[in-house]
Amino acid sequence: MNVDDLKGLDEATQKEIEELQKVTREKDGSDNFAKAQFNIGIILAQSNDISSALSVWENIKYIDNAKVYAYTQLNMGMALANSDQIDLALARWRSINCNDDSNVYANAQLNIGNALQEKGDKSNSLSLQQILIIKLLSVMTDNEFDLNAQEVDAFCINNDIDDYDLYGEIKAEDGDGSGFGDNIDFDY
Repeated sequence: MNVDDLKGLDEATQKEIEELQKVTREKDGSDNFAKAQFNIGIILAQSNDISSALSVWENIKYIDNAKVYAYTQLNMGMALANSDQIDLALARWRSINCNDDSNVYANAQLNIGNALQEKGDKSNSLSLQQILIIKLLSVMTDNEFDLNAQEVDAFCINNDIDDYDLYGEIKAEDGDGSGFGDNIDFDY
């Protein structure tokens, strides 16, 4: 990404991206590089430059930082789903492992179920979504159940699932409605 790609962004945002672009794998390490690339992508996505965000996020590798990679795959999946590229979004979400980050994994699993239902996979989407809810609940901690109840409540009501209380309650929305997470604050 070069300076010309930043035109249209306000000066403060341009400077922030330019500073983050100075972080390299060689100089700052893979971990810091992944975090900087993630944050550049978030800034671009929040500025509605989804194509550039996706391009920047492609720079992040699993071996750089598994947790940042998982967040990246989740955001890439959401961006792809929002542009009606459901199969590509599903591939991104399926690449997230529970061991990388249980919250991100839970969000990805719920997104998979919702995408399959929206895609019209009527043959098994509801039973698949019920299985995914159980998978989601299996990775959530007790305090996360209390914080994340509304989305599963709505999903279960809409899909006539009445026994989810046996497993607990979760929600997969980040709360700001943007579809993308916030910048991750890291020390470089």
